Amino acid sequence: MEINKADKHTTHTEEHHVLSGDKALKLWLKGKNAWNAWMYANPNTDVSFEDVQFCLDNLATQYPQYFQEQIPLNGLELKTEKVICFDGFVFNGQVNFYHAKFKNPVSFNNAVFKGDVDFVKAVFLKDAHFSEVKFEQKAYFSEACFKTNVTFLNTTFSNSAVFDSASFCSNTDTAYHANFEHALFCENSTFSNAHFFGKTSFSHSLFDDRVHFHESCFSESAIFSNTTFKDNAFFTSSVFKKSIQFNSANFCKKIEFENIQFDDALDFKNAKFACRFFFKPKGVPKQGGLDFRNAKFHYGASLQGKFKFVPDLREINEDELIDLSTLIVEPSIIYNFNSDINKENAQRLSKLTELARKYGIRYQQTVRFNAQTLKIKKWIGCNPLKILAILSYSFISNYGQSIFRPFFFFVLSAVIFAQYTLSEAKPDKYAFNTSSAFTFLDKDIEKRLTWYDDMSDALNISIANALPFSSYLMKKSEKSKTALFKAPKSKNHTLFSYIHSSLTIFFAFLIALAYRNRYFRQKKMR
Repeated sequence: MEINKADKHTTHTEEHHVLSGDKALKLWLKGKNAWNAWMYANPNTDVSFEDVQFCLDNLATQYPQYFQEQIPLNGLELKTEKVICFDGFVFNGQVNFYHAKFKNPVSFNNAVFKGDVDFVKAVFLKDAHFSEVKFEQKAYFSEACFKTNVTFLNTTFSNSAVFDSASFCSNTDTAYHANFEHALFCENSTFSNAHFFGKTSFSHSLFDDRVHFHESCFSESAIFSNTTFKDNAFFTSSVFKKSIQFNSANFCKKIEFENIQFDDALDFKNAKFACRFFFKPKGVPKQGGLDFRNAKFHYGASLQGKFKFVPDLREINEDELIDLSTLIVEPSIIYNFNSDINKENAQRLSKLTELARKYGIRYQQTVRFNAQTLKIKKWIGCNPLKILAILSYSFISNYGQSIFRPFFFFVLSAVIFAQYTLSEAKPDKYAFNTSSAFTFLDKDIEKRLTWYDDMSDALNISIANALPFSSYLMKKSEKSKTALFKAPKSKNHTLFSYIHSSLTIFFAFLIALAYRNRYFRQKKMR
């Protein structure tokens, strides 16, 4: 939009007028009726308030005749109300508020802008009201700065609305609101790189054309409840630092939440997606949540990324594939058998498992979701002994999934029992401690060779004790016992041999269980 910026007074061409400078300010100070009557008489008029400092104290000094108590401005006595009032003003042509500064509260309620309007780099130091305003052409608010509340309630943007890089600020200690409730955006709207420092609401708004929130930042909570997006909506690379509500929102075309960052809950309850929904966060969200309960996906959805919580897809209605093939969830377990969080996560994981099976998603993904479900369910209603058993099972075998862990403990127990057997057979030479275990590193060669022979016999005894069903090992064990023990074995050794045998059989069972689970996984993958 170009308005004659050099002319500071009313200029005339054959059919075009630009109202600016003192004449524009004086006409405005006369109030709504005088302004609208003049506009009616001069239909082809643009207005320029470029770089104007709207400070009522300064204007009262400059134009004292308009600030007498008996002369109200637009029904409000500025001397007492201190409001910059454009309520109900009609602007016929292009309007230029470029780089204007409003030092008092300003109100444009019910104003009509018939041409393009330029609020680029305008600064609103106090509350700004644009309720029920009609922007019939393009509205530019790029790089505008709203220091406190701003309201666009029931506002109509009949053409493009541009809020790129706008700042909806807050004071140092208090968060304020940006209110776009029930607003109508008829053409392309952009809020790219906009920063919403205070609470924001687009509730019940209607976007008839595409809307961009690319790289926008919401520092406080934002509400998009019951908002309708009839065309493409892009929230790519946006940042949500507080909770965002899209509950009961309607998405009619392409919707993207790619590379977004969020630190709190995203609520999509009862939302309707008449398009394929694509969601991929940037990094690993460690807190917050994704709630899609009762949402309707007519063309499926794709959830990607890694989460430290479980997305809630319970009671959704889906007509096509819900793609969870690259979704990774790692919820933390609350070690409290009465935890409601564990119960919620178990139900959510059960739903993910159900969807993975329903749509034939990679078998490993189904197994992973199911294992996580069982893992959390084991903590629901547990007593202390059961909790201890679960922790042991998890540590030793990763819930029956690991082969290496139980094999490691099998070997370790065999070595420990062999060392204990040596200390029992020849206590004068081998003590049951760490220094004795490292005899094989001794500088004395003869001592090392003797230890190798004795340890070989002790290992024969230990392995035979671990695998008592092998007759060959049992025969070797008897020979080794005769070579090692010059005196009868102690009762302690017999007791520990029973304990060792039980543990190694248990470890062998876990190894077999892990092989069995791996076999069935590979079989189903074929």
